[in-house]
Amino acid sequence: MHEAWLKKKVLEASGTTFVDVGANIGTWGLDASLYFDDVHEFEPDPKTMIILQKNFAMNNRHNATFYPYALGAERAWKRLRRYQFSGWNSTLERPIIQEAKLKGEVVIPIRTLDSFNLQLDPKSVVKIDTEGNEVNVLEGATNSLKAHPQLVIETHSEPNIQACKNIMAENKYEIEEIWIPGQTYLIGR
Repeated sequence: MHEAWLKKKVLEASGTTFVDVGANIGTWGLDASLYFDDVHEFEPDPKTMIILQKNFAMNNRHNATFYPYALGAERAWKRLRRYQFSGWNSTLERPIIQEAKLKGEVVIPIRTLDSFNLQLDPKSVVKIDTEGNEVNVLEGATNSLKAHPQLVIETHSEPNIQACKNIMAENKYEIEEIWIPGQTYLIGR
């Protein structure tokens, strides 16, 4: 996995609650379930959710709660565009990954992170990987960010990077920016 080095850096500190926004098939959440008391997996694609839940069951991990929602700035219903790799699925009109080929669509529910009233604290981690919707997720997490959980955000465009950094700065996060070709990770502590 291209993110193995980042997971090691973030997860091994362990903590109370891990929130996986854009859980996909659970590569982050499965590892987090070894270090965190509670794992919350948000995955809106029904097909991917089946795989996600099977992965947790096959690995005998029982400290996860699964949510069939995308997170955003407000409650809504949107079209999720499905691509050849589920990790590229997005509600954006155009894919972030140029070589992505549209394979179908499904209508999904959008909720805010705040609407779930999760018990977050500075030992919690919120990982956001939503293929371009990271700013919307942060905008729907105003109260959650007050608990100052650590943030791990994958971004793909300069406007998104700057908007995420602005929200993080407004919430008094120290920001570490890690750039690799094609994406940038923002770590907020």
